[in-house]
Amino acid sequence: MTCLLAALAFLIPISTPCQAQKPMALEEAKAVIQSMQKAHAALDDYVTVLHEKKIIDDGESRTDRILLKFKKPYSVYLHWMDGDDQGREVIYIEGAYDGKMWVHNGSFPDITLCLSPELCQSLANARHSVKETGLGYIVDTIARDLDQSNGRPVHQVKCWDHGERVVLGEVSRCLELVSPPREDSSFYNHRAYLCQSQRTGLLNKIKVWDFQNKLVEDYGFENTMKNVGLTAKDFDPENPDYKF
Repeated sequence: MTCLLAALAFLIPISTPCQAQKPMALEEAKAVIQSMQKAHAALDDYVTVLHEKKIIDDGESRTDRILLKFKKPYSVYLHWMDGDDQGREVIYIEGAYDGKMWVHNGSFPDITLCLSPELCQSLANARHSVKETGLGYIVDTIARDLDQSNGRPVHQVKCWDHGERVVLGEVSRCLELVSPPREDSSFYNHRAYLCQSQRTGLLNKIKVWDFQNKLVEDYGFENTMKNVGLTAKDFDPENPDYKF
């Protein structure tokens, strides 16, 4: 997460912010992140369409659209709406099913399995498991990195204000955070570009680059609906609307 001044200080080349508008004070960036945390704290549940851009090894990419239902304290339902994994469904409820998740592929051989989140993460070579799904985890991780930056010049995060942008059809406030290019850093990432929907107050875009400045995560959250009244049925494999 940061920028050219930090690079000069370390005499190490570093990427410049993507289409940055103007520098932003750290405290102002923290206020934006905290407002997203506050909006998430006010939720009981939400439904959104997750846009997940997958980076393929040969440099190509594809974007999956995934229906995401989330209910506190931690129940998740995922349904792949299109793409190579169309029809896949996942249910995970913290503390239920011996800590395992229900999953079926949606394609032949379409069998339902009950697997550990860690096993699925390993098999998919993914950066996150279903335990780290949703809006709260991402924003809390960014907030932790900003807190680390306080009073530690070697870890100082630089912030850039990208102003208002239209993201997935919604007016959004966007910013970029860049941390010094230190492999030994405890920061989650090197750069993060994120946007806050002005309609919901919630995160609706996040892009993350690693310490080699490689794009490793690209998520969007479209048409997020807050406090829709999700029930246990929405996270039940026996729900007749599901295909488990």
